Amino acid sequence: MSFEPNLALLRRAIALAKQARDRGNHPFGALLADAGGNVILEAENSVVMAPDATGHAETNLVRLASQRFDRDFLATCTLYTSTEPCAPCASVV
Repeated sequence: MSFEPNLALLRRAIALAKQARDRGNHPFGALLADAGGNVILEAENSVVMAPDATGHAETNLVRLASQRFDRDFLATCTLYTSTEPCAPCASVV
């Protein structure tokens, strides 16, 4: 994948972070793209509104992805985030 599609996916993750902030949550967003660069799932931080201290964008995304897709498919996907994940989220993904 060239640089431009990655940049577009990163910008989308940042837009998800803005949506989270607009909903009253912390400004973090994440998305999952398949091997072709197609967005297959999106998630926002939901810590404040849920309320759930584990509701980080990456954790929310991993929960959804693991329910919908098998491990072999997920191994071919890429996770994009609006910022570097915290240590607990990095260990989940």
